[in-house]
Amino acid sequence: MGSLVRAAGFDRLARKKQLGISRPDHHDGPAPAQLSRNCACRSCWQSIAGIGTTIGAGIFILIGTVAKERTGPALPLSFAIAGVAAALSAFSYAELMSRLPSAGSAYHYAYTCLGEG
Repeated sequence: MGSLVRAAGFDRLARKKQLGISRPDHHDGPAPAQLSRNCACRSCWQSIAGIGTTIGAGIFILIGTVAKERTGPALPLSFAIAGVAAALSAFSYAELMSRLPSAGSAYHYAYTCLGEG
């Protein structure tokens, strides 16, 4: 059975990156440069600009349209459901980041777990 799998090329499709290789603290070379932590207080306008560029203007424009045409009085329930879905996604990424601390994001996680195929 093993030779059949190799002959069909499934071993190439199922290649995965080893966890020890993808971790930045397991390398043979000079230590990477460390960033300094700077927790300066930001002004209210800087926070608003940062949140606005992260979320985008579309969410602020579409809330009224969706509330009027789709949800009606169930708008708070819709926001709660969307918030739970976003929190679950954030917790999943946080767990992946604690397991594979690198800057590859979703591509790196998928490549390490699923392989090249």
